[in-house]
Amino acid sequence: MPIPKTRKELMELVCTTFAKLEVELESSENLAMFPCIDDWKVKDLLAVRAWWTEKVVEWIQIGQNGDRLPQLLDTSGKKVRV
Repeated sequence: MPIPKTRKELMELVCTTFAKLEVELESSENLAMFPCIDDWKVKDLLAVRAWWTEKVVEWIQIGQNGDRLPQLLDTSGKKVRV
């Protein structure tokens, strides 16, 4: 698989890959419920990965526009550096 060189190529790769994964998970409902890490299920891990992937692409776009990144808060309300 070639490394994406543009945002468009990256987005196409991410969308295609997630679509394939979604088909795989839907074809076997039990797969999403398998234990993965500690008490996390596969679906929990994938949800977090999808969120981070979306945020990274968003942050790259914000940086390319010359804007400042939004401030993130952890679960206790403290600011998180990104």
